[in-house]
Amino acid sequence: MQARVENPLLTNRRKNYPPKRSTGPLVPFLTSTIFHLSIILGLTFLVLHGRGLGPRGFELVATIGNDVADTPVIFEMTPITTLSDSEPTVDAISEVTQLQSQASPSAASVVRVPSQITEIGSLESVWSGVSQSVASVPSIDTGEASNQLTDALVPTSSPFAGTTLENRSPANRARVAFENGGTLESEKSVEDALVWLASHQYPDGGWSMNMNDPGDPLFNRPACPCEGRCTGSSSEHLDLKRHAATGLALLCFLGAGYTHQEGKYKDTVYRALAFLMDTMRDSQEDPTDPRRPGQFSSGISRHLMYEQGIATFAICEALQMTKDPLLKESCQRAIDYVLNAEHYGGSWGYQPRTVGDLSIVGWQVMALRSAVSSDLIVNRHGIAHVDEFLNTQMSSDGSGYGYRSPKPTPTMTAIGILMRLYRGWQPDEPRIQRGVRSLFESQPSKNDLYFNYYATQVIFYSKSPYFPKWNQAMREYLIATQNHDTSSHEFGSWYFDGEVTARSNSVGGRLYCTAMATLTLEVYYRYLPTYKEEANNDFKF
Repeated sequence: MQARVENPLLTNRRKNYPPKRSTGPLVPFLTSTIFHLSIILGLTFLVLHGRGLGPRGFELVATIGNDVADTPVIFEMTPITTLSDSEPTVDAISEVTQLQSQASPSAASVVRVPSQITEIGSLESVWSGVSQSVASVPSIDTGEASNQLTDALVPTSSPFAGTTLENRSPANRARVAFENGGTLESEKSVEDALVWLASHQYPDGGWSMNMNDPGDPLFNRPACPCEGRCTGSSSEHLDLKRHAATGLALLCFLGAGYTHQEGKYKDTVYRALAFLMDTMRDSQEDPTDPRRPGQFSSGISRHLMYEQGIATFAICEALQMTKDPLLKESCQRAIDYVLNAEHYGGSWGYQPRTVGDLSIVGWQVMALRSAVSSDLIVNRHGIAHVDEFLNTQMSSDGSGYGYRSPKPTPTMTAIGILMRLYRGWQPDEPRIQRGVRSLFESQPSKNDLYFNYYATQVIFYSKSPYFPKWNQAMREYLIATQNHDTSSHEFGSWYFDGEVTARSNSVGGRLYCTAMATLTLEVYYRYLPTYKEEANNDFKF
């Protein structure tokens, strides 16, 4: 029998997760009894309510999590003086490149942007004295549509539209950012955010959405490095959402071109990947572990499939960027779990095999997209079912999408259109263009980072003529609302709170807000669509 080769990324091995207390013979007996009673009750609930298991089967049974409200935020926007975007100077590009290569990720080592740099947009010229605490999103004059709809009604037959990640590399990132609407200050915001994220990484390599987590030595969980010095902790203190938090933070580093093989954050990314791999269930673990192979969070997680999708997306993207064979086995297991957890109607719910919603589907599709690009084995039928679900959420004119119905909302429309673009619909498809127009007219949100994150991607990836106006408003708002106080522990982070707050900000806290704002500012180079047709042999069986 061939000996199993140890993966050096797994520093602590997966034996430590879930961490175990020291127990006598009584506790295992009680645990087993409770577990089996839970299974019986779960099956009873399933039979009575007729939900969950589909024809393809998935043996894990869990209750359905509570739905998150999807009410759009309405507020008044304050017009500001329009800033014209000009070409960056050679010195500006050189400065960003130098900032990216700084040896130390500490906040003290980050050089602030000189205030006299105005040719690419300074805060002084944009906000005209408006204080950071009351900054408003710049209003956009929507005007008339500047391009004509075409008759291209049929999406391409490719599994996913082509994209390239090469522009994230240190050699290309600054240039591509400036070419696509970034500025020196937006790149500085990204770098400052990464400083904050790196300083809040746990010793075990993960992150948490609870800034006040005291830790638990009995379960080998250290306290949050923040030690409560940051405001804006998750409102759900007992649910740390560590895999979602780690996945989001990791995506920010990867999006800026930093991997475990290259860049000043090699150690940060390495430990994050090790945490995800170390805490993912595999087939060699204790058979009493109720989780399935490839599963990250436990069955008691209220946001289990959110966490699964985000964490899987992150490690698959790391594999896509580096082609590191040490990541491949874990990525394959994680993506297998995602596909097995899909409801037979083509969606994903809060728990595996339950009726889902478009918000959760978005993260799973992005994970599948990275998996396909990483040459992992992906069942094409699982992808095809997603299209069926999208059809059920699409409005009658095809331009909008709903959460669990065809009743469109701005955020779900952004997610739905992005999924269509990744599934091969072309930017000049009339339904895409009408949807993009509606997003543009919705304008950037003052505090709904979830909407801003998806809408910015859609308007950019669709090659929309609206992007310059949208980008200017979105970019400058994020720059202005970031914490710029170098004496503060919150330096480089974001948190949006006040009379009107998107629910996700409260649930995710400062970690979530910072990650989503950072990913939005990385849009210029994070993915660049090629819209070339890919062959179906990208799927292997």
